[in-house]
Amino acid sequence: MSRTVQAQLEHWARVGQAIENAPGYDRTKVHDALRGHISPDELDPYERSVYDVEHEAIMEKAGDEERAFFKQLADKQRAAGVNSEDLGT
Repeated sequence: MSRTVQAQLEHWARVGQAIENAPGYDRTKVHDALRGHISPDELDPYERSVYDVEHEAIMEKAGDEERAFFKQLADKQRAAGVNSEDLGT
């Protein structure tokens, strides 16, 4: 199935609206997870799907500080013998 760009945008807008209107959806919990106050594992499937999209958008805008943090984390993992393939990357 192939959609125009406009149709794709409308589709995902409807999906997003449906998720946000789902029973039990808690936007506050999503924001808490994005700020690191709670684990994303505490989110229900609807909240987690919103979290994943928002987290990806945030990471696309990562600045020098974020890139340095994740480089340092990757270096520590390699030094500890963690195989990046085991991390799903």
